[in-house]
Amino acid sequence: MATTATAVPARLGMRAAPVETCAPGDAPPDLLAAVPNFKEWIYNTIRPHLHGLILEVGSGDNSFSQRLLDDGHEVYLADSRLRHCHRLRRQFALLSHCRGVLPMELGDAGFDTAYPHLVGQFGAVIAFNVLERIADDRRAVANAFKLLRPGGHLIVLAPANPLLFGRADRERGGLRRYTRRRLRQVFGANDLDTVRSMYLNLAGVLGWWVPGLLPHNGPPTSRQVQWWNRMVPFTRRLDRLLLRCAGLSVLAVGRKGEASRLAK
Repeated sequence: MATTATAVPARLGMRAAPVETCAPGDAPPDLLAAVPNFKEWIYNTIRPHLHGLILEVGSGDNSFSQRLLDDGHEVYLADSRLRHCHRLRRQFALLSHCRGVLPMELGDAGFDTAYPHLVGQFGAVIAFNVLERIADDRRAVANAFKLLRPGGHLIVLAPANPLLFGRADRERGGLRRYTRRRLRQVFGANDLDTVRSMYLNLAGVLGWWVPGLLPHNGPPTSRQVQWWNRMVPFTRRLDRLLLRCAGLSVLAVGRKGEASRLAK
């Protein structure tokens, strides 16, 4: 049975409606919103690759939904968890340029049957902190490839450095951490050309080993958020100085070639 976008009623503007606090045990609706310097840094990094209709997968966590809408992009929001889809509809469904909210599992084996109407429709697919939670990440990237129009971009942010994988990752549903090479391999296996690949937040790697500085279990404390946000200017300079040789996260952008226009 095909999954279709939520019908969107008359638009009421550009700002999201306030939503209730998340349920106990649920992830904060937008962790990055608590760290505006870091969120702005990431968004400005990916902005050159945002074109045409955009799909944000995993919008329930750390999303750029409001920022994308503020910039005038036409956006579909998607999440595999129904409770997050319900919240996203309450928050964004009435906004200008929000095309709908999709209950989507990017690693679904029956993806072609579920979403035939979305194939080849998107200029950019954003998947932040998504791939590491999917058992078959190559299938997930293959499905994202199908959604892209020729010349479109898949933009992935994932936790980096497999040596850091541990309890905190497992409690958040993570199955792995990535290297730049691993993401390039997954992209290449699905005919995506890697146009950008970089590590981010080297200072975060150092903070990962210092008890209490970064949220290893559960939501971050106010102290952790303040530390993280204040460290962003230093982190950016450190990343540039050391040529982004390592980091707590890895960002990769893959491009679907024009030759894929005739591909199924």
